[in-house]
Formats: sequence, structure tokens, C-alpha cells
Amino acid sequence: MIDTQVANAKPELTLGGVVPGAKVAVINSHDNPNKLASDFAELKPEVLVLDTSLAVLASLITKLLSLTGNTESRMVIGAPTVDDITKIKASHHGFFDVVKLSDPVNMLAARLQQIRRGESSLDTDGLWKRIPRPPSINDISKVAKDDTDVSILELVCVGLRDQDIAEVLGYSVQAIKNRVSLMLARAGSPNRTQMASQFTNQLLTSRMVDEMAARRANPNIH
Repeated sequence: MIDTQVANAKPELTLGGVVPGAKVAVINSHDNPNKLASDFAELKPEVLVLDTSLAVLASLITKLLSLTGNTESRMVIGAPTVDDITKIKASHHGFFDVVKLSDPVNMLAARLQQIRRGESSLDTDGLWKRIPRPPSINDISKVAKDDTDVSILELVCVGLRDQDIAEVLGYSVQAIKNRVSLMLARAGSPNRTQMASQFTNQLLTSRMVDEMAARRANPNIH
């Protein structure tokens, strides 16, 4: 399965028989989550290739795949050129691999087949011999260990400093700093700004997916 931006960049991929033994379907990644979930449920993608600009949707798409029973689907970034930055970003967002869309279609098809069989992945990329592999963005639900952590995250999201958070919650500044440091480590975020963005995005995604799951379980819910 490929998204429309990948299809536009490499239209030959959509021709029958280009990827032997596989049907290539095109989806619009900008569709609403319900439409994407329906497509995933119907098409059951083994490999899902998304344009590099859509890496930020990794959390939502992962949850939609899981919701529709596609837990083994391999998400791949398709980019015009693949450099170290592309690999680092893809790894950080939890993608399985990256492919270069400027490659001849026969080479690209062969690479996708390797990914499909698990013979190619970012896990074995030689880049990590030169630099440390970045941590993947984690499920934010694992970051906050109690209600106090949740409150701290919410206050970080609105831009409060540690001193302000300590004043609001009645903790020492050092206690707040310690909790924030631990949450940063669990989140795999380099700084509190990214953690706050991650928290907000994943919280909205989780709520959206929970609502979709509830509607699927009970179609009478509006």
C-alpha cells in the first residue's frame, strides 16, 4: 500500500505486475481517520509506504493499523533521496525502513519485496555503526507514572517553568526537575518542548482512536 504522494512520485508502482506477487493499492493519507481505518481493514497492508512529509502521522497510523488488526504491517518512508537525516527521522518515528523513490522501478520493487519478507530494515543499517541510533518515539501512556506526572506534563504543555509548576503543585523545584528528567528519558525526547508536543499529539490521537473503537463496538454511539 502506498499513499497518493508516493504514487505521484512513482506512478509506475501502481502498474499491475511491477511488484511480483503483490497488489499495490493507493490511499490518501490525508483522509479522515475513519476512512483510513476502513482502508486498512479492507486491504490489510503488509507494507505501507508513506511520503517523508507524513512521518509526523506515524503514531496515528500505527494506532489505526493496530485497531484494524494489522499489527504486522511494516511502515516505510518513501523519499526522493535517502540520506542520513531521512534515516534518523524515520527511525525516531518508528518506521521499519526507508526507500528511495528516485531508484528505477525494478530496483524499488525488489527493495519493497525485501522489506515485505523482513530481509531489509533500519535495524541493520550501517549508519548506526557511526552514530548512536536515536530512541523511537514512545507511547506517551508510559511516560506519566501517576497523576502528578500528568499534571506536570499538562503544565509543561502550556509553557510553565519548573519554578511555576512547583508553586502550582506544591512541590520543590528539584522534585519537579527530577520528574521531568525521568519523563524525558521514558519519552525518548531530547527536550521538554518535544515531549510536550509528543504528549499533545499522542493524547489527541489516543482519544480519537478510542472513540473510533467505541463506535465500532457500538454503532449506535454518536
